[in-house]
Amino acid sequence: MKRRYKEGDWFRIALDAQYDAIGVIARGCRSRLFGYFFAVPAQSAVSHDDLKALKPAGAAACALFGGAALEDLRWKTIATSVPFDREAWPFPQFASRGAFGRTWSRRTY
Repeated sequence: MKRRYKEGDWFRIALDAQYDAIGVIARGCRSRLFGYFFAVPAQSAVSHDDLKALKPAGAAACALFGGAALEDLRWKTIATSVPFDREAWPFPQFASRGAFGRTWSRRTY
């Protein structure tokens, strides 16, 4: 199946009756993605100017995730042409603990 997303694309996720999430793909490698997510009132309109004003520091969450929901159109792509500066959207380091150990290690992707 053809990928329906790329770095810098914005998408919307319906959460519940009160809130939706707006996400941006900050990094992508095949179907492994990293993005920032912002809470918005459900059913509210979001303009390109609104998206340009969002910054990583204001994100409700940032996470690694798969692309299946975008590929299957369960998450609606809302913008593909908003200017995106990769350097302004950093990829953080993560901590990981082995399945059977107590030792944590830092992971850089």
